Amino acid sequence: YDTAGNAVRGQISELKSDLANLYDININIGEMTSGKYLAANGNLADDAGSKVSDYIYVGDRLTNTIKLINVFVRGSRCCASFNANKQFVRYLAVGTADKNFTINLSDEEIYIRITSGVDETSIVKYSNVIKRENAYVDGENGLDTNDGSMYNPYKTIQKAIDNGHKNIYVSTTTEYTDRVYLYNKNGITIQPWFYRTYDTTVPNNPTIKINCGNTINSGVIANMCSDITLIGIETYNTTEYGFNIVNCEDVKCHGCVAHDTFMDGFRLVNVDGVFENCVAYNIGDASLEHADGFNIHGYGNTVFKNCVAHDCIDDGISHHDACTGVIDGGEYYNCGKGGVSSPTHGSKVNVYNVRSHHNAYGLYTALADGETQKDSIVANNLFHDNTNAGILANGYNLISFNNVLRNNTNATQTMSSGSIIAYESNQ
Repeated sequence: YDTAGNAVRGQISELKSDLANLYDININIGEMTSGKYLAANGNLADDAGSKVSDYIYVGDRLTNTIKLINVFVRGSRCCASFNANKQFVRYLAVGTADKNFTINLSDEEIYIRITSGVDETSIVKYSNVIKRENAYVDGENGLDTNDGSMYNPYKTIQKAIDNGHKNIYVSTTTEYTDRVYLYNKNGITIQPWFYRTYDTTVPNNPTIKINCGNTINSGVIANMCSDITLIGIETYNTTEYGFNIVNCEDVKCHGCVAHDTFMDGFRLVNVDGVFENCVAYNIGDASLEHADGFNIHGYGNTVFKNCVAHDCIDDGISHHDACTGVIDGGEYYNCGKGGVSSPTHGSKVNVYNVRSHHNAYGLYTALADGETQKDSIVANNLFHDNTNAGILANGYNLISFNNVLRNNTNATQTMSSGSIIAYESNQ
């Protein structure tokens, strides 16, 4: 350049093009199968002049609209969509001779396959997507037609999720009435945003309030996710669960609350994760026999640290099946059966530093016929004022030490070959 100014202007003029290339993601379709095409039912059919691609992963898209560029086919452009398990979802008959066209996908559509004859290698390219990690949500003043920036926030949490943002900051000054749905997501954090509290005192433990209005089954649903962090979310008035988390790993849940749910506060199935300072109360309906504050099933390892559950129809916290984990600290009280009903039915869980009181049992274990008897450690806990027993070992061998038992109808009970092995004196 002849001058410094022209040098700067020259670089800036190229910046837009450079950024556009950075933000767009190109996927080469690669080798295609000859003599086959995808029928409307998603099955492969024979045709000598046709070809079909393999599964193309589009789960990392930032919006549910994607643009296909340079797709060379004979006749109408068509593709089929599939879910995360590569199960057929639907057939998208685009019906255009244009080699560039747009398709709209739902959250569950994670793979696509391009079908018909091709003249050369095809390219799939996301169009008009900006990879901004952060998004902001304001249920009172936001709009879902905004870009989700701090000064132009979305109205709903779901819009920020669907647009692929990783760090989602949510205003706590309003009540949300839509559930949060995470499907096949990874690396997402949802947390409170205090931007509108600059002229007032920030309240103690502000939470993102989700009122399901007794019409929505769960306030937060996560399925097939990894590395998700939920901070300060409070969900209530659900027809089923407060938090329904299934087939997820590396879940981190801090300061979340579920209350006034028809069924469990936190339902976890096949989950690995840490739950810290979470609370569940007013759980279950009188018409139900079982409804727990924290109900853990399937497999997976979980840590519950300083959590609280009270006024639950059944148990405060209960582990089942092949689950493993630790309950460390916290308080469980006013529950219809066990404050802590872990471990049960084959799970292996150690319990430390818990206060459990005014339940039927402070700690209750259960093992059915055919389930393997296991050992678990119960140490440094306080069990008091429970109407049946402080500790019931039903089918389990509990290694117990330094527990304090006060004012329970029975200090301890055993049944069905269960035992309480006191290596140090319980008081």
